[in-house]
Amino acid sequence: MIEWYAPAEGPEGWLLCGRASQAWPARLAAVEAVFAHGVLSGALLSVFIAGDDAQGPRFLALFQAPRPPVGPLRQLAATAQLRLQATASAIEDPLPAGARGRALLNNATAAGEIADAIRAALPIPAWAGIDSLTPLGLPLRLVVDAVIQVPPGGIAIEGGLADPMRLVTSLALRQGATCQLLDRNHWALMPRPDMAQPGSAEDAIRHGGSTGFLAYAEGPFAAAPPPCLEVALRDGSMAHLPLPRASEGGGLALIEQLLGLPRQPLARMAAVLTRTIGPIARGLNRARLAVRPAPLRQDFGPLPASPARALIIPLHGRLDFMAVQLALFSARPDPGCEILYILDDPRLAEAAERMAQSCWMRFRLPFSLLDLGAHLGYAPANNAGLAAARAAHICLLNADVFPRQGEGMAWMPRLCAPLGEPKVGAVGATLLFEDDTLQHAGMEYQRMPGLPPWPFPTHPGKGGRPGTARPGAREVSAVTGACLAIRRADLQALGGLDEDCIIADFEDAALCEALRARGLSIMLQPDVVLYHLERQTPGSHTPWRAGATLVNASHFAARWNPDAQA
Repeated sequence: MIEWYAPAEGPEGWLLCGRASQAWPARLAAVEAVFAHGVLSGALLSVFIAGDDAQGPRFLALFQAPRPPVGPLRQLAATAQLRLQATASAIEDPLPAGARGRALLNNATAAGEIADAIRAALPIPAWAGIDSLTPLGLPLRLVVDAVIQVPPGGIAIEGGLADPMRLVTSLALRQGATCQLLDRNHWALMPRPDMAQPGSAEDAIRHGGSTGFLAYAEGPFAAAPPPCLEVALRDGSMAHLPLPRASEGGGLALIEQLLGLPRQPLARMAAVLTRTIGPIARGLNRARLAVRPAPLRQDFGPLPASPARALIIPLHGRLDFMAVQLALFSARPDPGCEILYILDDPRLAEAAERMAQSCWMRFRLPFSLLDLGAHLGYAPANNAGLAAARAAHICLLNADVFPRQGEGMAWMPRLCAPLGEPKVGAVGATLLFEDDTLQHAGMEYQRMPGLPPWPFPTHPGKGGRPGTARPGAREVSAVTGACLAIRRADLQALGGLDEDCIIADFEDAALCEALRARGLSIMLQPDVVLYHLERQTPGSHTPWRAGATLVNASHFAARWNPDAQA
């Protein structure tokens, strides 16, 4: 029997609730509803809620049909065996009906698209622009500390929730007709000392209690009207909480703060990084990179007129590596190579100019210095060098990579030689630590214990003694960007390095996969041997850099998934 019925949210559809002696299929395509002044036909979506008495299970259904003025409902019929009589004498008011329907769904075991469709059809109270949660006097506390606009149309919310009785069933961001659920499984958890209770933040969010959180709604949300937080409660009622004014931008400092959030529990790490921290960080980073100053270029010495090769070397955090490199390069210069240093650290602009002048006076090796005027990151710095380079072959080189004593730049033509083969996309070198142990001889992808099942580029044999290299280049899965030769035309065709890799990490692996997707091979030139000090730049070991690595790992896995390759 149908105990009550009400109009669904929107211009069409009916909500039906009652009891049934037995369940029927959750989706029925052809159902007739008999009203006092007409018969309507449509589909019926149903969920069932087990009852605690002998009257049978409850059902909540959405009858997908128009709503002309047809009078009271008499009967619903699908088959000869399924006929439901309406005992309600009049149509239910929509808002109480919506609350009753949500309360039933909160106790239902049904999930999936049918339950979601019924929930979306439940009428909700309109936001009146005021806090309607606090006046309810419930034993819970929900605060929103900050709202951040995330380009192009997303919104991040930082706050805290203390809900020991688990009264809140869901939170959503609503703006007019646009509503997006803030899935708790995707929240980044963080300490909230002012709302602290015993147990971890993960326990608090799973079992009730309190926790700090960062949530993200992708949108798109318009600039106006201002959105609100929509709170669904266990009894089916809905409340709204106004949000503070959204902040815009924040630059690199905000991104670093975001990436420095506490490491998430492994069970939820992948979802949090992929659905919350990653999209927020990439959106803010794209907005930051969309407005970048024009590089300031200074040339030191007579540059080669028609260079065949180019070195692109980003600088950040320290400048002494530039002097060491140029001193070693000057032992055997390469007249066909242009050298481009890219300063990615505005704090060092004056010191870099003085250092460059000193290096030219001491070593007489021509080079150029490009000052980016901002800290943009590894990929944008190399892409700025790519835009300035003239040579057909370029080598991306870290500032902490040095040739062996006396070799100067004689290694550069040998590294670029395999690029004469059209099917070769990139070439890497053998890199050693300063104690002559192996740092790099090609990379392979592996999954890391204690982390989500993403592919991480690893260095086989790292730290061991290098074996005897076979003559000639050999194919490998990937090579490090610490020393990577590539045709300028190929890198330009790819749009440069992937600037969605934030600050540093995974740009080289992404480049290798992009080249491989174009049918090009990745080669190692074993007899080109250099030293790599690895991660000697200040700031390489700060907590937010570890967060950036994980965000970039999730981005790389989503885009390339090298594990799936044969």
